[in-house]
Amino acid sequence: MISVLWPIVRSQAFRRIELQQLMNLTARALGKPARRIWTLSNAKALQVYAEYTRDHLQDTPTDDLIQRMNDEAFRVGSRLRTLFGLSKQADIEAFTQLLYQHIGIVLKGHIPGELCFRSCFFSQYYTPSICLAASALDEGLMRGLGGDAHAAKRDLIWFEVYHALHEVLRVLRVFKVLKVLKVLKRKDYEKSDCDR
Repeated sequence: MISVLWPIVRSQAFRRIELQQLMNLTARALGKPARRIWTLSNAKALQVYAEYTRDHLQDTPTDDLIQRMNDEAFRVGSRLRTLFGLSKQADIEAFTQLLYQHIGIVLKGHIPGELCFRSCFFSQYYTPSICLAASALDEGLMRGLGGDAHAAKRDLIWFEVYHALHEVLRVLRVFKVLKVLKVLKRKDYEKSDCDR
């Protein structure tokens, strides 16, 4: 990246544009109108975006919605890569770290490879299923920034496997709760199946 552009990326104006862009791409994927947040303070804009996504992703997201979110984020990542001349791995990582800092997320790791979210502003708003759906945005953005148009299918397959396992675990937890309730209804409370 051209070094003269770093002050722009670090500016408050860029942060506000980034937040509005995030709102717009999420709204397009959801097929809903976007909220105007670029005129708000950064803290208020983040809060409004978090509430917007939480409210619209309450139900289990469909595979089609996850794909749309991934595609929208990929397009934005690709545009940012071109606009800022990102080609070196070190520049892509530094740019990504800064983008995520702007939205209250601290990343650890390398792109490509294992990337962990050390802290996340959205964790106070999102349930695990909403967080999982929102990760489609992360994957798409990073693919776009990295110039990897073909990783989507591979990564989304793993995303779908993870989502399926998450659902199985949820069902098993519900089954276990029902089993415990059945045990509690028994007249012989001395030894239940759960005590073993």
